[in-house]
Amino acid sequence: MMNKDYEKSFSSWIPTNLGEINPDFISKNRLEKLFSKHKKISKEKDELQLENINLSFLSDSSRLPFFKNRDELEPIANINIEFCKDSKEFKGETSVTFINKTVSTEFSGQFNGSITFNKLMFKNTQSDLPFFAGKIDEIRLMFYTLIKLIIHGDNHHHQKIDTVLELTINNPSFNKERVITNLLTHIKALEFTVKNLQLCSSRLKSYNTENEVEGYISYLKTFCLIFEKDIKKDIKIDNKIKIAENILISIKAKNDKRKNKKEFYNSLFSNFIAFLALFISINIFINNFYNETILEGTIEHSRKSIGELTFYIIFIFYLIFNLCNIGSIVFYKYYHIYEDYFYLSWIKYKDIKHSNKKNSILFYKNISIILFIIGVIILFFINF
Repeated sequence: MMNKDYEKSFSSWIPTNLGEINPDFISKNRLEKLFSKHKKISKEKDELQLENINLSFLSDSSRLPFFKNRDELEPIANINIEFCKDSKEFKGETSVTFINKTVSTEFSGQFNGSITFNKLMFKNTQSDLPFFAGKIDEIRLMFYTLIKLIIHGDNHHHQKIDTVLELTINNPSFNKERVITNLLTHIKALEFTVKNLQLCSSRLKSYNTENEVEGYISYLKTFCLIFEKDIKKDIKIDNKIKIAENILISIKAKNDKRKNKKEFYNSLFSNFIAFLALFISINIFINNFYNETILEGTIEHSRKSIGELTFYIIFIFYLIFNLCNIGSIVFYKYYHIYEDYFYLSWIKYKDIKHSNKKNSILFYKNISIILFIIGVIILFFINF
C-alpha cells in the first residue's frame, strides 16, 4: 500500500519582530533582488504573485540535501498570496516544478505569524509520487522556507536562508514549546560553532555570529510576547530568554578573548617593524657618514660588523622593550611555569625540600629549560 504521509498537514511560525505581519513591508524591490533569475513579480493592493522563481538557492541549506548540487532539477516555483488586513489573515497556494514533475499545496495563516499548509498534491500522483519518495519532509520544509522567505526575509543570518524552526506535522496548530526549543538549540549550536572556529579566515563569521544570535533572541522575545497565553505554564519564559542572553554573553566573551589575543600579537608585530625600521635607518646613516677607508685605518670593523653590532644592540633593546609581552606569552601558553614561579616567589627554601617530589621535579625541569635557552642566546652572542 502506498504511504499516505504526504496527505498530512503541517504548520509552523513565521518570525516577525513587529508582533504581526505587515503586508506593506513586503517590498517588491526586495523580492526582485532576492529572486534574480527569470522572475515575474506583481503586487496589487493585498495580493502578491510570483512566477518562474528559481529555487536553486535552497541548496544553501544542509537540511535540504535533495537540492544539493542538483542543478539538473531546475526547481521553478509559482506563488500566490492574498492578505486580508481586516481579519488579519492570509492565504494562498504555491507549486514547484522539477523538470516535468509538479508538487503543490495550499496554505493559510494569521498575522501573528502562525501558518498551516494543507496536504501535498501532485500533478500526476502515480508518476510523480515515486520521484519524491523519501523526500516528503524536505518538500514540506521547502514550501515553508519559501513562504517565510517571501513574507519575512532572512536579514539577520549569515546564510541565504535559514531552516531553524521545525514543522509540526498533522496538527492545525504548531507546537509553541518546540519553537522555543528550536531557537534555543540553534543559539547554543552557534555558540559551539564560534568556539570551534580557529582559522583566521573564519574570524569575520565568528564576530558576525553575535549579531545573528541577537536576531534570534529578538525572535524568541517577540514569540513569547505573542503566544504567552498559549505556552504551557511549566515553560518558564523569562528563564528561557535569560538562558539565550547568557549564551550570547558567552559568545561575546569568546570573541573578545580572540580580539585581545589578536591585538596583543599585532602590538608585537608593530614593535618588530618599528625596531626593524630603526635598524635599517641607523645602518643607512652610519654607512653614509663613514667610509670603509677610515674604518679600516682605525678599528678593524667593516660595514658588516657595524651592521651586526647595531642589530645586537637593537635586538637587546627590543627584548627589554617587549619583556612583559614575551613573559605574557610564556605564562599564557605554559601556565605551569607561571604557577611554579609565583609559588616559589614566596615559599622558603627549606619548604621546597619538604614539598612533594612532583612539584620539585617540575620546578627544576622548567628552570633548566629557561637556563638552557638563556645559555644558547649567550653563546650565540659570544660566537659573533
